[in-house]
Amino acid sequence: TSRGIRLPVRGLVVEHRRRRSNVVDLLNKLEQGDDLKAYDRKPIILSCGPLPMMKAVADWAAERGIPAQLSMEQRRLGYGTCVLCTIDTVDGRLKVCSDGPVFTREQLGWGK
Repeated sequence: TSRGIRLPVRGLVVEHRRRRSNVVDLLNKLEQGDDLKAYDRKPIILSCGPLPMMKAVADWAAERGIPAQLSMEQRRLGYGTCVLCTIDTVDGRLKVCSDGPVFTREQLGWGK
């Protein structure tokens, strides 16, 4: 949406577009407004986007003990044979196309 924030039936979806701040500023604003505590369940962060942004989101989540899952966007063919999409994880190099594309911040070793 053009407003940048929309609320679906079961959770908070944040779209950050053309703002003069970054995603961490937006997460801080949501935290201050109790938006992360508005539901019966513990929050979990699902993120996709540029790598530096996702690393910042993972760091922010780790500081607060909030689980985070990050969708990696490496080039991939989907068969697992070409190994163009490998990423470094705490368990060694994994293929985004067959082992992912979603990894937790703990698997990636981010936010320590």
